[in-house]
Amino acid sequence: GDKLVQAHLAHHAGLDASGFSALNTAFIADGAFIALAPNAVAAEPVHLLFVSAPGDAVNTAQPRNLIVAGANSSAKIVEHYISQSTSGSLVGNVYLGRVQNVLSGMEAAFVDIGKGRNAVLYAGEVNFDASGLEGESKRIESALKSGQSIVVQVTKDPIGHKGARLTSQVSLAGRFLVYVPDGTTSGISRKLPDTERSRLKRILRSVLPETAGVIVRTAAEGASEEDLTKDVARLQAQWEDISTKAQSASPPTLLYSEPDLAIKVVRDIFNEDV
Repeated sequence: GDKLVQAHLAHHAGLDASGFSALNTAFIADGAFIALAPNAVAAEPVHLLFVSAPGDAVNTAQPRNLIVAGANSSAKIVEHYISQSTSGSLVGNVYLGRVQNVLSGMEAAFVDIGKGRNAVLYAGEVNFDASGLEGESKRIESALKSGQSIVVQVTKDPIGHKGARLTSQVSLAGRFLVYVPDGTTSGISRKLPDTERSRLKRILRSVLPETAGVIVRTAAEGASEEDLTKDVARLQAQWEDISTKAQSASPPTLLYSEPDLAIKVVRDIFNEDV
């Protein structure tokens, strides 16, 4: 029901459940939904983002098979995403892996994340600071040893005979920002005007832990201090949960899985214009 969807979106997409009373939601046969901001019901065409499973019959020119609560007859689908649920992407997933071998010549390590083929972690993606090697030579053999457990995140799916690509510099995407748990620097989207960038910098100084960094997304434009505080708190709690699991788990273990496509679309794109 509505309450379950509200809670699910609040947890995974960073949308405050208390604000859902102002939204119109419509459900279609397979349980997917479309959410419209209050001002979307207007004289001009309503622009929709639609997520479907492969094989679903969708008339993107005139979506007669969609019932959109409160929308007028001029509703128009402007983006259509197809969720490949049978072969889901690993990108964004966080694993506790086991280092299988370290190849100093390649400056790479092969890591077992429980997906058959070993994944590869190149030296450029190793968090040397977290390894306690500040100021030392950043050689991968200095940071990693065979049999060692390591928390890694998938950055590229396996292709053919090649395993997945990894990073040990984990980042967690939120509604307004990307949270980097062990990051030492922060950045703000250059698409935002200078005045807005300065405002966001002031807010982040007071809400961001000293041990973390962030990359502020374009969606943060106009976001309140409360919005940003909630986003940081949610992602910080998410990282703490990952860290707690990593301490008691045996590799290889999945510690965190990226939400499905529908939730990511809402998290990344949904706003008052869509």
